[in-house]
Amino acid sequence: MPIRQYLLDKVLPGMTEAMVTYTDKIDFSKIDVSEVTDKKLIDEDPLDFLIDYLEVKAAEYKMRVEEAIKRKQESMRKARAELTGSEAEHEEDSGSELSYMQP
Repeated sequence: MPIRQYLLDKVLPGMTEAMVTYTDKIDFSKIDVSEVTDKKLIDEDPLDFLIDYLEVKAAEYKMRVEEAIKRKQESMRKARAELTGSEAEHEEDSGSELSYMQP
């Protein structure tokens, strides 16, 4: 995957969500446009906010991935157990048929 496509698909959505969340904290109705460059719009540094936000989202993502892996492993274990159980039942059935056939 080209780097540009990777950034558009994987990085930009998270960054956009973080920036929207940051700007949602700002009450633009109280801001004089001429003062925007002279004043801090919010008490928190935007870069610190972005770092904290992305760290939290990364932890949430990691937890979701780990949970998905555990669910997948559990479903595979169940499928294996069912397969093994049905094979064992089939062998038991075959064995019981043979015992009836013997004199």
